[in-house]
Amino acid sequence: MLWRVGVRPEQVVLGYGFYGRSFELQTPSCNTPGCPFSGGGRPGPCSGESGILLYYEIQAILKQAPNLRTVFDTDAAVKYLTFDSNQWVSYDDADTFKIKLAWANQVGIGGSMIWAVDTDDDKFSAMSGLMGYPVAHVSPDKTLALALTSENVARSLQGENGQTCAVLKGEPCQKSRDLRCWFGETLVGWDRDGCVSGPKPSSRLITC
Repeated sequence: MLWRVGVRPEQVVLGYGFYGRSFELQTPSCNTPGCPFSGGGRPGPCSGESGILLYYEIQAILKQAPNLRTVFDTDAAVKYLTFDSNQWVSYDDADTFKIKLAWANQVGIGGSMIWAVDTDDDKFSAMSGLMGYPVAHVSPDKTLALALTSENVARSLQGENGQTCAVLKGEPCQKSRDLRCWFGETLVGWDRDGCVSGPKPSSRLITC
């Protein structure tokens, strides 16, 4: 529907849910998509809201009942399972994230977002599955942070208060996507004042 009204894929951000939608089945024996349900599933012990189970709540269910049958619907890029006879939940994990990411890259989707990182489990399983590599806590047994020397503290403060920014004047107007800082710095801001407006407005680089 977005493409029909002229919205381009690069203008769209695809959301990845670190939670699942849950329902209570009318008939426990009918547990595939399209079967009728009587309402939202039972609230999770932490989320406390009917119809939603957080990623870590779903993983806890799977750990407590390892014999549960999880269905992987590759066409819809989703997994679902039935538990406690009439409780049904659909959710994403590393397998479904992989399919969705491949589709997004093929179509040219502009970016990704997560809702929400705090619903992941304590092993960062969802985040690791989405990123494609292990994500973990910082080990307190290793010295990974910068030493609190006067030089490191000074550099950190300079970065926070903008002392390392360069204000640029007299830059030519360009398409926003073509704006680049001179020496690989991070682009901080740009200005459209005085530049061509229209369907493809141009901008002037002002700070790096």
